Amino acid sequence: MRTRTVKALCGALLALGLLNACAPTKATVTKVSTRKPPPSPAELNAIKHYKLGIDSYANDKYAEAISHWNTTLKNDPTNTSAADYIVRAQNMLKVVKAAPKKPAAK
Repeated sequence: MRTRTVKALCGALLALGLLNACAPTKATVTKVSTRKPPPSPAELNAIKHYKLGIDSYANDKYAEAISHWNTTLKNDPTNTSAADYIVRAQNMLKVVKAAPKKPAAK
C-alpha cells in the first residue's frame, strides 16, 4: 500500500512541477494585437473599383468592368479576383462581338 501512495505523491509532484514550469511569467507574456490596421486610401480605392466592376459586369458592360478592375489592380496588385474577372470579361466581349446581329424592329 505504501508503494502506491509514494507513486501517487511523486506523480502529483511531477505534474505540479511541470505545470509551474509551463506557466507564463510577466516577462514572457506578449500582447498580440488582433486588430487590423485601417485600410489605406489605395486599398479603399481598390475595393470601390472592384465592386463597381462587379456591377458593370452584371449589367453586361464588360469594357467598363475591365476598366474598373484594371484600376483595382493598380491599387492592389495582389487582387487575383480582379485579374480573373478581367479574363472573364474579355472572353464575354469576344462572345458578344461574334454573336449574330438581331434585325432591327419594324
